[in-house]
Amino acid sequence: MKNIIALSTLIFLFSACQKEEITISTNAKDLFYVKNKGASMPILVEGNTSQKAFVLVVHGGPGSDAMSTMNNTFMDVLEGKYAVAYWDQRNGGNTQGGANHDNLNIATMTEDLRAVVLTLKSRYGSNISVFLYAHSFGGCLSASFLTKSNYQTLVKGWIDIDGAHNFPLMDTESKKMQIAIGTVEKNAGRNVAEWTSLIDFANNNNPRENPTVSGKFNGNAYTAIKLIDEVNKVSLPKVNDLAYSPNSLLSRVINFNSVYFNNGLEQELFNTEFSSKLSTIKTPTLCLFGKYDFVVPPALADDVMAKIGSTFKKKVIFNNSGHDPYLTETVKLNAEIIAFIEQFK
Repeated sequence: MKNIIALSTLIFLFSACQKEEITISTNAKDLFYVKNKGASMPILVEGNTSQKAFVLVVHGGPGSDAMSTMNNTFMDVLEGKYAVAYWDQRNGGNTQGGANHDNLNIATMTEDLRAVVLTLKSRYGSNISVFLYAHSFGGCLSASFLTKSNYQTLVKGWIDIDGAHNFPLMDTESKKMQIAIGTVEKNAGRNVAEWTSLIDFANNNNPRENPTVSGKFNGNAYTAIKLIDEVNKVSLPKVNDLAYSPNSLLSRVINFNSVYFNNGLEQELFNTEFSSKLSTIKTPTLCLFGKYDFVVPPALADDVMAKIGSTFKKKVIFNNSGHDPYLTETVKLNAEIIAFIEQFK
């Protein structure tokens, strides 16, 4: 009976993929969909599929997207060497399927990620090497995937970019960071009024009280990043691959609202941590964190380094970056990623 169920699941996953476009070249551009539990999720594969190394973007959020926020000029170097798969998660970006609240949880999204990896292998060959390019919330989702059953055997490496694998730790470390760095900045006479407001709030509130207070700390963390002179803010032109769908704008609005007003997911994330399971991960791991990331502080990279069971683990701190080092220190970040992929592909 178990074998029948497993076989049915694989048939479902593979049949969910539209195979009309499978390009093996140095300049591929394939769009297809993976369907799972009420969501039809687009995947755009761009770049060099001939090398058989795939960088799978596990984007942040939840409720954000890969196709518009991650498919940008900072990915050009990676696309030149490898295939980059931009996957819009359920209730994110241009994914179809409505609010789908009953399935908007970490467990289902983990199965979505597995379905995406299996579909890539079905389309482009079982011998391709898949690397998870996980940012922010993507760090949580990828940690869930890598600690589930034997799923980690499906990928060759974990690229953890300011990943939120432990929300309670993220909250407490963000508070510490806002007070410590904020005090230094204030004493130096920089943005005194703004830092005073952030420090006072941090001193008088506990981010672990409830999700609402945690959300306020998260908002203050983004404000804090904007106050740091060392962070070089860069505005890059977007590549509008969402033009594939005439309903893309409507989809993005519906998806964002469905996540924003989902109290169940908010409460689940408030209590989610994978630190206690990191020892089970044997996959080579590269942690890339911004020094001034008040949102997901570098202390979370230290936690991964201390607890993960991987033989190869490396942490790199980007001294002029906040939450998005791929924007602010693109060349250095891509160089680290390329060296990592070349070692383990």
